[in-house]
Amino acid sequence: MLVYYLSLDIIQSRFYSNKLQCNDPYLKINVDTHKKIREYYFNHNMASALEFDASAVALTVNPLMAYKCRYNPCMQDYIKYILSKQNDKTLNTMEAIKNRELKDLSKEYDRLEQLKAIGIE
Repeated sequence: MLVYYLSLDIIQSRFYSNKLQCNDPYLKINVDTHKKIREYYFNHNMASALEFDASAVALTVNPLMAYKCRYNPCMQDYIKYILSKQNDKTLNTMEAIKNRELKDLSKEYDRLEQLKAIGIE
């Protein structure tokens, strides 16, 4: 969990400051640990606080980061997971999910401008 959270902090900091390169080694570390946490969560009964934290991680994704780095091979499993979580079957591509995320953010002008600044429109 520590590796996941540390790598997530580094990636999000770089993502929102427009410094995230899609070959960033922390990106691979983050998606690999996310996968391990998901596997643990889906293969065990959740009872302890740590396991509860694992469920929060397993069920949380960052679709805009995934969209930005969608061509990186290490992201493919993460993207498949994001797509599998969608209840709305019209959201079957990362482009559709990105558009929904941006629509949801349309009232958050500052965040939308920040995303435009890093090349997500």
